[in-house]
Amino acid sequence: MKKRTIKPTEAHQLFHRDITTVMSAHPNLTPVEYLCLMAQLVGQLAGLQDQTKYTSEAVMTMIAENIKEGNLMVQMQMINADMRKPN
Repeated sequence: MKKRTIKPTEAHQLFHRDITTVMSAHPNLTPVEYLCLMAQLVGQLAGLQDQTKYTSEAVMTMIAENIKEGNLMVQMQMINADMRKPN
């Protein structure tokens, strides 16, 4: 499967904000608990994909690429936050 990157749409950004809002409403959960719960949700969503359109390998590749992209986004946010700190 050819790697395809798309720019997040307004709907994608709103969905992301909604998810993070829900997460912030549960401060008793640890980061690793958030990660495990979201991984279970991703697994469920992966299982719901149309197998006539996407192979299991293609779905797992999309998931892996989006995990990498999310990780890169957090790293960039951390770098930017550090750059804004006064010395």
